[in-house]
Amino acid sequence: MEFERDKSKAAANLKKHGVSFEEAKTVFGNSLATITDKAMSQNMRQVIMYRDEDGYWVVECPSLKGCVSQGKTKEEALSNIREAITGYIAALEEDGLPVPEDTFETFVVVV
Repeated sequence: MEFERDKSKAAANLKKHGVSFEEAKTVFGNSLATITDKAMSQNMRQVIMYRDEDGYWVVECPSLKGCVSQGKTKEEALSNIREAITGYIAALEEDGLPVPEDTFETFVVVV
C-alpha cells in the first residue's frame, strides 16, 4: 500500500495526536492496531469478522455484547455491523444507559 504525504497535515496530526506520518501509516498493515485517541475512538469500534459454515461473513463487536451482523460479502457485513452498532448505541443512549468503552485486547495464539 502506498501513501502520499501532505506535509502540513502531517505536521498538524503530529501536533494534535503526537503521531508521526511514518508511524501512522504502519497501522494499515497491523491487524492488532487499536485507536487510543479518545475523540476518534468514540466514533470507532473494533470488530471481528469470520466466515460461517454457510459462507456468509459474520461480524461481531465485542465491546457491545450481542452486537452481531452478517453479509454475503465483507463489504455488506461491514455495512450491516455499522448499522447494528449505531442502533445499539442509540438504544443505550435513549434508555439513559452507559455506552461501554471499546477496550479489549486481541492475541494470536499458536497451537
